[in-house]
Amino acid sequence: MSRSMGTKRIAMLFRRANSVAVQIPTKKSCAKSDRLLGAGAGRVKAKSPVAWENIEHPTYTLLHYLRRSADACCGAGESFAVNFGDNRRDLPDTLPRRKAVLKTRAVQTLRDCRVLSNCAKRLECGAFTAAFDLLTRSTTSALPSPSNCVHFDAMPVSAKMLSLLRDPLGLDPLELDGDYLVNRAAQRRYPIIESIPVLLEPAGLGPQNRKFQRMYDWMSYGYDFAMKVGGVFSGGKLAKLRRLLATKLALKQGDRCLYTSIGTGADVPYLAEQVPLESVELVGLDLSLNMLRRCKAKIRPYENTSLLVQANAERLPFADRTFDVVFHVGGINFFDQPAVAVREMVRVARAGALILIADETKVVVEKNYQRSPFTRAYFKDAPTDFSPRDWVPPGVCNPVYEEVWKGKGYILTFNVPVS
Repeated sequence: MSRSMGTKRIAMLFRRANSVAVQIPTKKSCAKSDRLLGAGAGRVKAKSPVAWENIEHPTYTLLHYLRRSADACCGAGESFAVNFGDNRRDLPDTLPRRKAVLKTRAVQTLRDCRVLSNCAKRLECGAFTAAFDLLTRSTTSALPSPSNCVHFDAMPVSAKMLSLLRDPLGLDPLELDGDYLVNRAAQRRYPIIESIPVLLEPAGLGPQNRKFQRMYDWMSYGYDFAMKVGGVFSGGKLAKLRRLLATKLALKQGDRCLYTSIGTGADVPYLAEQVPLESVELVGLDLSLNMLRRCKAKIRPYENTSLLVQANAERLPFADRTFDVVFHVGGINFFDQPAVAVREMVRVARAGALILIADETKVVVEKNYQRSPFTRAYFKDAPTDFSPRDWVPPGVCNPVYEEVWKGKGYILTFNVPVS
């Protein structure tokens, strides 16, 4: 492998680590890492214990990522596994059920480590070689996990916003423990991946939710571009519709808003037109981790008052009566249990809160989604006899159903009872 190919391979592995590699390792940067890590493959000796918490360098970011990968091992001495490229985590409680898949991923991960090691030798970078040696010996405890280590594309997470989260399996409070949220009473741990808490139990997802989670994961790469193209072909009608939805919410300063199925955050700019978002606490929730990753850029200016969460809308990880406004756009038509999702929205909404749900009608599903080569595999068997009015629980106030965009979309609004 040539030096240039080795450098490209390392850069690719950074990207596969779901990071934004703004730096490609070079001899100069690797030498800096060697000095920091004291792992110069026999050339540089550590004179004192390494202050890991002070290391802010792309090489350490990769080492930390590989260490997290190794944490998913079945047990001491076994090959570790990591899932590159999608949003499923191979945590210990899920390993027994996916042993064959894990074995394949373990082989791929070890192969990547060997490539890194070979690249490191050609680049004269002892840090990568040391990482490979440590990981393949299963001595993962040698690489700590400092809470303040800097990751690519990381975004600070407000402790106040994190305090809103609850364990979706029982709604117990969660405590922050490094890169995890922990329910100590039930001994459950939920990871925080790239500043996004993952409060999702894969075993609890129904077949529809799993199918469309996969669809949105791959669609996320071109979703924003497709929305821009669609906006041009609609003659601005799509933007007008999004602005209408934002207006109907009537957000006020000091409100706390839950936006389920936030996706890539296409509606966030329109919400910002109505109220300064730094004066609103905004929580965005979605099933697709890839969609949330792309949403981060839109909420980054409001990072102190916003939070993105990967969770199931049918099992919201929030306490009762938490939000002043609940907003949902898209996807609910094909939830496994849309009526349950609506009841969950009512549960987490405060008395008098507005709940707004918007999605396409069956006209769009039948004429577009079931015919498009990009989506028909997911929608060909999807039911089109859904009735959003039937999802509204009894006892709510001011229920209104209206169709917009020449019958292609609907808006359902109602208020939570005061008493």
